[in-house]
Amino acid sequence: GKWDAVLSQVSDLQLPQRKLEDLYEQVILEMAEAKELDVARTLLRQTHVMSVLRKENEARYLRLEGVIGRVYVEVGDLYGPGSSKEKRRAKLATDLAQEVSIIPPSRLMTIVGQALKWQRQQGALPATAEIDLLRGVAAGKVDEEEKCPASLGSTIKFGKDCHVECAAFSPDGLVLATGSVDGFLEIWDTTAGYKLKKDLSYQKEEHFMLHASPVLSVAFSRNGELICSGDQ
Repeated sequence: GKWDAVLSQVSDLQLPQRKLEDLYEQVILEMAEAKELDVARTLLRQTHVMSVLRKENEARYLRLEGVIGRVYVEVGDLYGPGSSKEKRRAKLATDLAQEVSIIPPSRLMTIVGQALKWQRQQGALPATAEIDLLRGVAAGKVDEEEKCPASLGSTIKFGKDCHVECAAFSPDGLVLATGSVDGFLEIWDTTAGYKLKKDLSYQKEEHFMLHASPVLSVAFSRNGELICSGDQ
């Protein structure tokens, strides 16, 4: 009977038109029984579901118009012979339950685990990396004191006339993007000694992203799936 909450919940579901019509019809009938005729008229005349019903089943729509147009309504006439409000509610609940799948919380953790395993197999994550599921990044020591680099970890060699103008790490630190004075935008794998990321098909075939002028800025989106670059 808490129809405001029910309609709010079903708005996010992909319900068949027939079941939506049954639901809205039940709400309109109960609003008429409760003398909430303004609410019933609004649902009947200003919702998409009932607009479709009017085109496809005008007789059913006009019956509802007749119900909310009466000054006095017999409860026995609302729900049809051999039926009642409770019986129609029970049938409606059964029909709607068939459209909803309930998944145990443990299933979500299984899916997350499978996704992490796949990323490790693809080389997107180091085999021993621990993942912070809340932030979606490799977990680190929060209380670790930040220190300036004191040693050279890796080196990327560029051509003599191809110096880098800008660079950016992906949010998870697994990828480095560089933009060069010759217009090339290249993606490097930080887990493989800063080598070109060859699981990107275009880089594997040496078809690089290229600007017509020097690349002066590059940045990743927050989820690391998009790269934005700007040139001179």
